Amino acid sequence: MLSEALESAQSIPELFAVVKAAVASTAQRQRNGLRVGFSELGIGPWGFVGAYHPLGSDLIVMNKTLLRRVAEQEPSLFRHYAFNLLLHEYLHALGVVDEAAARVLASNIALATLGEEHPATAIADGFLHGGAAVNIPSHIEQIMPLDLPQRIGWDGGSA
Repeated sequence: MLSEALESAQSIPELFAVVKAAVASTAQRQRNGLRVGFSELGIGPWGFVGAYHPLGSDLIVMNKTLLRRVAEQEPSLFRHYAFNLLLHEYLHALGVVDEAAARVLASNIALATLGEEHPATAIADGFLHGGAAVNIPSHIEQIMPLDLPQRIGWDGGSA
C-alpha cells in the first residue's frame, strides 16, 4: 500500500518513488530519468517557493531552506510535505504546466492513493486552497543545517 511506503520512506529518492507509483496508479503516466536537486531558495515575508521544475528539463529543485524549516517545526509532517512538493513538480514534469490544474490533480491523486484522513492528503488540500499547509513563519531566522545533499542524482529509472 502506498501509505505504508510513504510512512517508511527514509530518503527523498524513496519519497519520489512513492510519488511516481501514486501517479502511475491513478493517472497512468510516468517519466523516468528525472533528477532531484536542492537549493537555498529562502523563506521571506513575500512567501516562498517550495520547489520548481524548469520546463523542458530533467530536474526538480526543492527549497532546502523550507525543508529544514518543516523538519524543525513539523517533523512528523516532513515526509507528507516533501511528498506533496515532489508530487506537484512531478506533475509539471509530466506536462501539467498550469499551477491550478497541478494542485487539483495532486489533491485528487493524494486522496485516491492515500485516503481522506492521511496527513499528505490534508497538505495537498491546503496547497489546493493556496496555503502553505503547515505553519511556516514568514520571517527569516537562522536555521540549523539539515544534512541534505545538493543533488540526489538520477531517479534510477531508465531514460
